[in-house]
Amino acid sequence: MKIVNSLIVSLMLMVFSACSSSSPSDEKTDPDPVVTYTLTTSVNSIDLDNTESNEDITITTNVDSWVISSSGTSWITLSKSLGTAGATVVKITASENTSIVGRSTEITVNANNVSAVKITVNQAGVPSANGIYPDYNTNPIPADAAGMSSTAVEIAANITLGWNIGNSLEATGSETAWGNPLVTKQLIDAVKANGFNAIRIPCSWNQYLTDDVNAKIKTEWLDRVKDVVQYCVDNDMYALLNIHWDGGWLENNIGETNKVNVNAKQKAFWEQIATHFRDFDEHLLFASANEPAVENATQMVPF
Repeated sequence: MKIVNSLIVSLMLMVFSACSSSSPSDEKTDPDPVVTYTLTTSVNSIDLDNTESNEDITITTNVDSWVISSSGTSWITLSKSLGTAGATVVKITASENTSIVGRSTEITVNANNVSAVKITVNQAGVPSANGIYPDYNTNPIPADAAGMSSTAVEIAANITLGWNIGNSLEATGSETAWGNPLVTKQLIDAVKANGFNAIRIPCSWNQYLTDDVNAKIKTEWLDRVKDVVQYCVDNDMYALLNIHWDGGWLENNIGETNKVNVNAKQKAFWEQIATHFRDFDEHLLFASANEPAVENATQMVPF
């Protein structure tokens, strides 16, 4: 009996040992933890006055490395251009803004495996009051309705096919800086011969000032633009003349911060333009701006 009992115990131990043993392949291992990468900055926008100014921002991330840069703006310098994981302070320095018009730029922080972070930097212009520029409404003349018999709706109905003189009078540097030849009467004649009866003239003015302090447009440039308008009117065509981009002094400064300064400059420019071009009839139309950078209902309210 003892032999039998011992045999039974031995068999039970063998079964238990077989059931409790396992190979390494049977063991379960925990998967590697999922890492969530983050990249944040202490601010998303910075507002500075017109003086030379500094502002510290803190970049915090668990990514191994990051890069910070400004959008090709010479008036912004950064104390660092790159960094590593952790919290890092970067000093942003803006040079003095001597213009009465504010300016804006964007700083971008980039890192792998995470979305870029953008910081908007706004710098005000020199404090001023409306009317800082001279009054250019010189030699005013009584209103004259001669040649102005059509309504806006009627003029729009008369325009059947329009053509745009792009990359010419609005080109940064000069009329030919972007690769186009000077606009000639022969060009406008050819446009007319091909069935067009309206021409849009995108135009820059700010780069053609005699001085920034008085926002005085060079007479030579006013005369040059007037020549192009005359080519159109001589062909019985409508001409639409605007302020186009112009370095962004208007388009990138829509809002309360620069409202007074922008309005003053608009007034100075259009007094000069309107006075210089006032002998044309209804074939010349004006557009005060081109695609202002508005982003909300408040900015859409007229100045």
